Amino acid sequence: MKENGSLPEWMCETEQYAPAGGRDGFLARSTLRFAGLLAGLRGGTGCREGAGADGTAPARILCTLSLILLAACSRNRLFFLTLLAAFLVRLCFLPGRALAGCFKTAAFAALFSLCLTAPAAFWGATRAVWELPGKVFLSVGLIRLLSVTTPWNRITEGLGRFHVPDLFLLILDITLKYIALLGEICLHMLEALTLRSVGKNDRKAHSLAGVAGVAFLKSRELGEEMYGAMVCRGYDGTYRRPRRPFSVRRDAPYLAAVLAAAAWFVFLEGA
Repeated sequence: MKENGSLPEWMCETEQYAPAGGRDGFLARSTLRFAGLLAGLRGGTGCREGAGADGTAPARILCTLSLILLAACSRNRLFFLTLLAAFLVRLCFLPGRALAGCFKTAAFAALFSLCLTAPAAFWGATRAVWELPGKVFLSVGLIRLLSVTTPWNRITEGLGRFHVPDLFLLILDITLKYIALLGEICLHMLEALTLRSVGKNDRKAHSLAGVAGVAFLKSRELGEEMYGAMVCRGYDGTYRRPRRPFSVRRDAPYLAAVLAAAAWFVFLEGA
């Protein structure tokens, strides 16, 4: 302070901080990807048939695997076109988001298969160029249809009814649950990083390594807590299976579809 009691000039100057605009495209895309992953694992695809109102999970799994096996073994074009038409008709009864998810996943797999088989056309194997991508489209679409219409816990329960080893079911169940849980943790960290980012920072992509590190440490901590909880509760790794795995009334359409497809397959292949 000066002798006359006035403030110094540098204390009287106003400070106006205007941070440069930063690009949050990387954080936004990462957040959307994590949100989409969580929506898919939680059955948030817009399809509300997961309660099993029109069939139990074992019947759906049996129908899906049977149709995929028949499509893979068939060499008749009419049989494949019949299954493809039935599959497309089934997609029409799904909500919009579930239909788009099934079709996009199957189309991407078929396109990738087409890129691999396209060179075979130069050696005269033109049938394989369209046959293999078509079967890949149908197989991936059926699996995707099963995933959007049946929750993951019902799928693991259905696999248990087919006497799949309990160790495999335990690994699958825990993996799916912890992917969703860790994805939610990463999503919250990305949201916090977005809110705390002020100004221009050209190294925002490097923050993904920190997010991955925190997720790894959190997964280790949760794994130890889960192991302790399983020991305290006396869990021995056994999945209980109900006595009646199927419901005749609810599973009749799926069982009829399998029988009809098998009969059509035998008729066309034997002709």
